[in-house]
Amino acid sequence: MISSFIIANVIIFQCVQAVRETRRYQSDNDRRIIGGTHAFIKNAPYLASLLLRVDRNSGGNHHTFICGSVIVGSYWSITTASCIEKIAEKLIKAGHLIVRSNTTSWIDLSTTKKDRAVSAFRKHELYKGFECGYDYNIAVVRVETPYTEADETFIDIANEAYQVSTKPHN
Repeated sequence: MISSFIIANVIIFQCVQAVRETRRYQSDNDRRIIGGTHAFIKNAPYLASLLLRVDRNSGGNHHTFICGSVIVGSYWSITTASCIEKIAEKLIKAGHLIVRSNTTSWIDLSTTKKDRAVSAFRKHELYKGFECGYDYNIAVVRVETPYTEADETFIDIANEAYQVSTKPHN
């Protein structure tokens, strides 16, 4: 449980740091997150989105956002178990679950975004969902092809020597 907690906190901290290092790009009237800033993929190349294709047979490009994820290896990303707990295995086998990377926008239609079909996922074996307060709420996702694009790098994961602190970072 502690290692899951540490990994989750490192991911959150890295994402917050990436956002803080970017500049504001919208007027206050357009801002959807109060005090938020646009995160550029160059500042957070480990970010990805987990999407569900809703019209694979028609050849269209319609997706539903499921959750964010973070690239941690050549074929692997981390997300929350609560995001994927209700996704049927048959959707994965049919190629409907994808990871979109090389962009900070899940609705990106540019040629720089990269979509990869999910080949497998695994939730933490102690994850029990709401009934246990979402403890162990972590999952790994494997994609069919490796992350190799310019803005796809692995996030640094805390090692065993990482010291957990209850004091806020300044």
